[in-house]
Amino acid sequence: MNIRTTLKSCVTKVRSIRLGSVWDWIRSLLVKLYSLSWRTALFLFVFSALCFVYSEIKWKVGRSFREVYSYQNYLGKHIKVKSFANGTCYTYDYVNDERMSPRLRWVSTMPERDSLTVFCDKKGRRGFLNANTGKIMIEGQYERAWHFSEGLAAVQGKDGRIGFINHENELVIPMEIDYVFGNEYIFRNGYCLIQDKESRLWGVIDREGEWKHRPELDGIYRSYSGDGCWIVEKGAFEGLLDLEMNYIFEPVYDNVELSSIDGTAYLRKGAVKQHVAFNGDVLEPFVIDRTEPLMYPVGQDSEGATLYEQHPTIVEFSIDDYNQGVMDSRTGEIIVPAIYDCISMISRDLIGADISRGIEKVIYTTDGRKVK
Repeated sequence: MNIRTTLKSCVTKVRSIRLGSVWDWIRSLLVKLYSLSWRTALFLFVFSALCFVYSEIKWKVGRSFREVYSYQNYLGKHIKVKSFANGTCYTYDYVNDERMSPRLRWVSTMPERDSLTVFCDKKGRRGFLNANTGKIMIEGQYERAWHFSEGLAAVQGKDGRIGFINHENELVIPMEIDYVFGNEYIFRNGYCLIQDKESRLWGVIDREGEWKHRPELDGIYRSYSGDGCWIVEKGAFEGLLDLEMNYIFEPVYDNVELSSIDGTAYLRKGAVKQHVAFNGDVLEPFVIDRTEPLMYPVGQDSEGATLYEQHPTIVEFSIDDYNQGVMDSRTGEIIVPAIYDCISMISRDLIGADISRGIEKVIYTTDGRKVK
């Protein structure tokens, strides 16, 4: 009875509700939801942003303080450079299980035969630490620094200029050298190559900072043949310096090539190549690298192909493998100087000599006369 009575009363109430009042209730509900939607959206956006920032900070801070390293390199006798995922490192004594330096940005593990090596601290300043102990010897204070060589290291000050210090961080060569990107500033046999910033020419200084050769050379590079001498370039010509940076041969030759066997060199000037000792003695007055027979056309076969015969008295010769000429194979007399790119026979009595691969062609007779 109670259930039936309850249901009957509910039905009566539903029937008593007007359709208009239902729509009024629905409309008021929608208005309330609309008024809350932008606040809800703003709240969700701010909450999501805070969650993202929190997760990023938590991940980065956690990564910075976790002792999870990515690799380690050997530095000295029992010293390693322990590098971490956050881009920092420190030196570590793996025998005594002891950390030897504060956190650094990087440490050079190639100390160029010296006990001190370059490091960069977290502020980007360069200094030096001992590769055998891992301890900092010269605090980070330079804009750039290079490895020690023969007791001196190049360092760059805040004004951008280069000087040289010793192991006690004493300035031996004043900071008066303009920095040029890519130069290594390393002493070898008491001398260091310096490039002028404006002219881009090369010079040489000694351990006191005095010029052995002022910047006037277009190039200078070490040759590991011929007792490690230096080949220099001045304009279009080459010369040779010894280990003391004294001229063995002035830069007046088209090409200088050192012998890999003894203290001699091959010097080419124009169409002549000589084998010369370092004291100036001429060992071979005329050097030929290669000879080839010369073929001249004599006609055609039945199928139209050109027939050739070898010339009996002259041959092609070359120096430095690309300067070609013609000589008499019986007497060694030069008929065409070795200044051409290509030599070919036009006929038995005429020789074609090309410069720059055919751009200019000169014709000689087999007795050495030019034909216009």
